[in-house]
Amino acid sequence: MGVSKASRVMAGRIPYEFVYEEAGLFEVREGVFSRAFLLKEMRHEVGAGVSGGLAVKRYASLLNRLPQDMTVQFMVYNRLIPLEDFLKDILVVPDKGDALNVWIDRYNRMLAEYCDVGHNNVKKLVYLILSVKRDTPEEAVRYFKKQEDGLRKLFEERCGLEAVPLSAGERLRVMYSVLNPGKEDFGRRLGYAEGENPALTELKERRLTTKDCIAPSMIDLKYKDHLVLNQNTYVRSFLITSLPVSLSNSLINDITNISSNMIFSCIYEPADARYGLEASARAVAENVVVKESAKRDTISERRERAVVRREMMLTENEEKFGEKAALKTFRNAVAAEDRTFLCTFVIVIFAEDLQVLNRDSELLHISTSKFACQVKCLDLQQLEGLQTVLPLCTCFVDAKRMFSLSRLAAIPPFGFNSAFGRGGTFIGLNAINDNLVLHNRKSGKNPAGLIAGVEHSGKTFQCRREIFNALISTEDKVIILSDSAEYEGFVKRLGGEVRAIMGINPFEMREHYGLVNTDIYSKTIMIEALLAAAVKECGEISGGLSVNEGEEITNEAEVLLKYAVELRDAEAVREAVLNNADQLPVMAETVRVLEQYLQEGSVSGGGRFILYRFGGLMELILLMDHLFNRMIEDSENNITIWLFIDSVDILLSLDQTAAFLSDYIEKMNALQNVFTGVVQSSVRLFTDKAAAFRLEDLTRQVGYHKLLNQGAIERMRYTELLNISNSLVNHLTGAELGRGVVFTPFSNVAFDDNFGDEKDGAATGLYELFSEQG
Repeated sequence: MGVSKASRVMAGRIPYEFVYEEAGLFEVREGVFSRAFLLKEMRHEVGAGVSGGLAVKRYASLLNRLPQDMTVQFMVYNRLIPLEDFLKDILVVPDKGDALNVWIDRYNRMLAEYCDVGHNNVKKLVYLILSVKRDTPEEAVRYFKKQEDGLRKLFEERCGLEAVPLSAGERLRVMYSVLNPGKEDFGRRLGYAEGENPALTELKERRLTTKDCIAPSMIDLKYKDHLVLNQNTYVRSFLITSLPVSLSNSLINDITNISSNMIFSCIYEPADARYGLEASARAVAENVVVKESAKRDTISERRERAVVRREMMLTENEEKFGEKAALKTFRNAVAAEDRTFLCTFVIVIFAEDLQVLNRDSELLHISTSKFACQVKCLDLQQLEGLQTVLPLCTCFVDAKRMFSLSRLAAIPPFGFNSAFGRGGTFIGLNAINDNLVLHNRKSGKNPAGLIAGVEHSGKTFQCRREIFNALISTEDKVIILSDSAEYEGFVKRLGGEVRAIMGINPFEMREHYGLVNTDIYSKTIMIEALLAAAVKECGEISGGLSVNEGEEITNEAEVLLKYAVELRDAEAVREAVLNNADQLPVMAETVRVLEQYLQEGSVSGGGRFILYRFGGLMELILLMDHLFNRMIEDSENNITIWLFIDSVDILLSLDQTAAFLSDYIEKMNALQNVFTGVVQSSVRLFTDKAAAFRLEDLTRQVGYHKLLNQGAIERMRYTELLNISNSLVNHLTGAELGRGVVFTPFSNVAFDDNFGDEKDGAATGLYELFSEQG
């Protein structure tokens, strides 16, 4: 089967010279050779627990170890997958018992409806293309052979990615799908069977080229701001012209979510920082003229005939401003001994009609503006934009920008599919592009989290959403600690139990109680917290206790711990303390208060979903300590616990109780249990100097933050603590109910979550479940 003359013309627009089949090598231009790889995420454990900060450092290390003579391209290619396959991955199997299964069915029904919003059933394929200049193909083959093993190992160790080499046929297949959107018949027009890659020797015998295999039947270039492929696919190319100083590591992920049929390409070409500094300084100097004018503001200035010198640019255009920006980058890079790269960021969107193309183009502008990025349509350069995103590692658009390694490392172009981990449950719609936001709290080493917002921002709603997600997506135990009745109806409707507190031994200390510290040290922290709580609560009630809150509590805690270790039995400890009440006033008063808990019975039991009501700080500490001893038992049976505390504010009221909470979270993380605390009043804590330090430490300690609407004071403090970009701060300012930002070790996303609201879909009762009172 031959090829038409028109196809030959189209083939001439495909920008490479030759393909070396055995080596998988493309000669793009004379003396420029490229090799391609598919980056595949390795098994989930490889990347588990890697925080965003650590991921940036690892990516920076990877870029720093790339050879100085190698140009790198990352190509992010969105491919649609069948909706039914996508739903299989996200819908929950209703196997949790009758009380939960009815809600799981409703959850699945609502989630299926939400899938029609945004671009969800998309798989992002990430290709790595490397290019180098060599005199002959043999030299290029030897070069890549020498570098390949080291580079593949580097991607595996630093980023948990397997770099799978692409054969020449596999790369041609990728290029065919780019140039012929929606078609999966690569090679068929030449008479080859589906899935068969044409052999180059056979093509030569038939007087054909590899370009004949992949060329579109038509490229219509008569439009300024888009082109048309094969008469039925509209294509628009964009260039990212500027990026903000503060970069979000979710930037590329969010940009590539605006369309299910798009390509994002970034090409990094190493640059010599010192040579670049000299060249850019020269270019800037040649475009600057110094003008002097008399300065006559004061008598002395007039007497001395003072002058003001102003630098003015002779020519003001994008190129000249780029030279000025490059000079600044080179100066900073040389000072910091940082590597520099000439970078090109090109985005290409495909659509079936012009209306859809315009809509997705508008979404792109909205998405990039949220990150303070600037993009422009490549008017009259649409073909060059399309050629640039092809997996050839060659830029056909004359628009390179200078970046330091440290800035590039902030926006890794991979890791999208694990950013909100596998097995994740729905936490809202992406506020920028309406895609589903799915997250697996257990996907990292630090699943502990906080929920915070102003009054009536939806904190209880979000806490219930987190509880519900844990119940339906795992077999784990879920425990709620609350000082109010607002969770009782919710718990009972989901088949849970409400239990009283009794039968607690505050001196219990199971083996490995300390986990990350010694058992004695960890128990000392708990007893100090208990005594401090007694001073606070008993003093508030009767005025009966007044002590030096630091030294005396520590001294009495040491004595109490000694009794606990020696006697073990709670009643024996109580008698020993009361017999020495004169020397141990705080401890004696505490033990008297504890008598109401030292009854027969237990807070433990076989239930999977339990709510405990506590009446004050002492009760909360006792309950948490008792439950932790049970967690140690459960860990021996591989049982995971999710613990939700409706108000952690009370634990941040004292230094000792805050230290207890910090130690508690650290131990829960060590057991791979999941802690979630609700901060009821961030502003009250942040405006109290001592409490502010405690909340800051807690915020830094946890790895998952769900921030809702924030007032000015707390918004400023959280922005500093979490390094929130300006684009995301806007989603915390005057945010409507159900809206906010979720911060994880992997990525940060603005979300909109009124899940189950009947205004958004069919009646399921879910919104009522999450928002009911009591």
